Amino acid sequence: MNNELRHGLNAVAFLFMEEKRMVTQIQAAEYYLSLYLADAIYVWGMNAPDIITREKILETYERYHTTKYDREYYEDKLVEGYGHIGSDCSGAHHGISGYDDTAQGYYNQSIAKGNTKEMSKDKVIPLYRGKATNKIEHTGVYIPGFGMFHMKSSAENAVLETFDKNYFKYFGYADFINYSSKNFVLREHYDLWTAVLQHELNKSYNCGLEVDGIFGSKTLEATTSIGYLRKGSKGKFVLMLQNFLNSIYGDVLVPDADFGKATREQVMRFQKNCGLEADGIVGHDTWLAIKKRIKL
Repeated sequence: MNNELRHGLNAVAFLFMEEKRMVTQIQAAEYYLSLYLADAIYVWGMNAPDIITREKILETYERYHTTKYDREYYEDKLVEGYGHIGSDCSGAHHGISGYDDTAQGYYNQSIAKGNTKEMSKDKVIPLYRGKATNKIEHTGVYIPGFGMFHMKSSAENAVLETFDKNYFKYFGYADFINYSSKNFVLREHYDLWTAVLQHELNKSYNCGLEVDGIFGSKTLEATTSIGYLRKGSKGKFVLMLQNFLNSIYGDVLVPDADFGKATREQVMRFQKNCGLEADGIVGHDTWLAIKKRIKL
């Protein structure tokens, strides 16, 4: 994990801003995840890595305001996000693309395009939403092992969600990502997985964890807040569990945040391999086994 993630996530977006240049898939994944972990705020017209200040909000208002995005909107965003990274959906790409464009513009610049039903799931790939390929209105990015990141809306801000090919219908290989570089593989970056876990524990249960990507005793203790994950459980922690199991055993599960029969079977497989009672229920002992696995 880079130092920016350990010591001030708001600074990480400045890494790639010097000029338009290609980044590796690993750098791209770290960048987009850092925006999520930094609780980036959706502000119409802003580009990451802009930090929300009164001056920046006024500047953005003067340039991009509309009837919908009026003075009151920008004043509210100043109150909501002062000191945070501010960005709209296409602005999130700006931090590593090195150039400013719309969602449609980034799609047009793609070096290869297609429908997400046929998209490779082993690469970091920008995603696009619209009624047609010439009517793109929203963009995000697919990150293997995590799902889809996007600056979703003014109401929801930065989100990390289960990949949905019906929400983002199109993809395009970015001209600013080097696809000859090593693919992002979750098992080689468990620190990022742990950082997201810590972030989600803080958001859901106010655990007060330092989001440092280190699965220590405090993080293990905080997992008790989740309760037991078992067949029938749903939600972001089930999704994280599914992604973790996929990183070990290959793509054996559909990461849908739904703890069904297949997830139970893979949990039991993991428990058996770790010398635990294979009951298919994820509690303290299974989280401890995950902690030990991550330290390998």
